[in-house]
Amino acid sequence: MKKNLIIARYNEDLKWISDTSFIMDKIYVYNKGSDLSISNEKLSYHKLENVGRECTTYLTFIVDFYDQFDKDDIYVFSQGNPFEHNRDFISQVNGLDIKSQFPVSLSKTYGTENTYAHMGTITDTVLPKGLPFKIYFHHLFISDLEDKHTINYHALWAVKGSSLLFRSKSFYEYCLKLVKNVNNPLEAHIFERLWQYIFDGETLDWFTHYDEYRSKFIGGDWRSHTIM
Repeated sequence: MKKNLIIARYNEDLKWISDTSFIMDKIYVYNKGSDLSISNEKLSYHKLENVGRECTTYLTFIVDFYDQFDKDDIYVFSQGNPFEHNRDFISQVNGLDIKSQFPVSLSKTYGTENTYAHMGTITDTVLPKGLPFKIYFHHLFISDLEDKHTINYHALWAVKGSSLLFRSKSFYEYCLKLVKNVNNPLEAHIFERLWQYIFDGETLDWFTHYDEYRSKFIGGDWRSHTIM
């Protein structure tokens, strides 16, 4: 089992990844900000255009390295400064092992939202008309969704490789198309709420599990026609 850290960096100081107490096997830095110079033999450095917020980084990594994933490895997804959302980030990541219950939220902030439309307010300059989460969920997933759900904010997650491989590469490629060419897409806020389902290794999606879903109807009759 190896631990991999994926960082969505803008202009944050990343000296913390060289902390000798931080136990990682590989660190992938996707940089959207000023040039960065880090001397670390475990580092894999990548430059990205500054669009799509952290979800573009996460999805780009998954698409780029999908064929190299190991089902037993741990993949930690983080913003450039995770400590404003979790002061214990390093110790919590160090404590992850094969027995942990994945996916693991590494954020200390969570709340309950209406899944049909997380309502904005007239003073909400980002989402004044609310967030159509449920519509996007059903666009991607076969599974149903309750009217309310508990979400973990700030997109800090630890995931097993087996959960990433639960979905096809085409699923992640499609998700990346939704966000990669827009500076501050609505979808970025939706993905912050989608990660818990994307990473859970059980919620069925249309891209990976369509044939499995469709097979439930094979052999049945509809208006005297046998479904093939």
